Amino acid sequence: MQIVRFAAAALYVLSCSFSPAQETSSSLGASQHAQADSDRATLTGKIVDPDGQALPGVAIAITTSSGRARHVRTDDHGAYAVSGLEAGNVDLVVEAPGMERLTISLSMHAGSNLLDEKLTLAQLHSTIVVQAEKRDEELDKTPVTINIIDSKKVEQEGIHQIGDLNNEISNFLFSDTGSRGVFSELVLRGFANNSNSIDPSTAIYVDGIPVNDFFSLDQQLLDIDHIEVLKGPQGALYGATSEAGVINVITRTPGTDYHGTLTGSYGSFNSYQTAVSASGPLVKDRLLVGVAGSIDGRDPEGHGLIGCQIPGGG
Repeated sequence: MQIVRFAAAALYVLSCSFSPAQETSSSLGASQHAQADSDRATLTGKIVDPDGQALPGVAIAITTSSGRARHVRTDDHGAYAVSGLEAGNVDLVVEAPGMERLTISLSMHAGSNLLDEKLTLAQLHSTIVVQAEKRDEELDKTPVTINIIDSKKVEQEGIHQIGDLNNEISNFLFSDTGSRGVFSELVLRGFANNSNSIDPSTAIYVDGIPVNDFFSLDQQLLDIDHIEVLKGPQGALYGATSEAGVINVITRTPGTDYHGTLTGSYGSFNSYQTAVSASGPLVKDRLLVGVAGSIDGRDPEGHGLIGCQIPGGG
């Protein structure tokens, strides 16, 4: 009976001797956890567009100095909140459709941090496709010297004939001083072409088809998408008649929407010109058609002379 009491007393002593140690360990863990929470940072803010309107669904990627990444999106009010971040330097990447990508480096302190940002509209980068090398190719990847006159400039500058390029292309001159084609002359890079030229030095193409008839050089340019002027010898692709260069006239490709134009002009000596073009789907999503034509003439004595041309369709 005495032995049992002694064992119980010993067990009680052991239990009491370890209790202070366990309490100290528990207090230390709680203290470390509280210290860790106090070192954490929270980042909140709002993302808006250039007009100050909230942008929902904006993707925000946050990378801390230790390499840990967090991802969040703005709510319907453009607001976001990220907690539990490491205090210190962080990198943010903010992305939204139609907006410029925004990269920010930020130094965050422990506790609450606020970051509001206004995004800017993304720039529209249009790609110009040319056929200088007889295939569709982006302009900045074409290894030749080339001048481009697009459809917008064609309309703004009133370019209706090859001669209207005189003010647009350097080292280029087209003159028409008499009857159509007979006294016309085209000069590119100092090389002259006229109706008496046996071997023209400048090749002219319309949609890839050579215009070898010099009397057709002053025809109306209709429904133009763009004009390409290639300077320098192009014999490898265009043959011996392209020593000075090449003029490529590219007409508008018919689209799935209907498109049409009607123009007219009247000038001295009773000269007049009317042009019409139309394009669109003949069979929806299957067959697209484009046609263009013009009527022009000059009637200095009032005899009613009319010239007519239908340069093509597709």
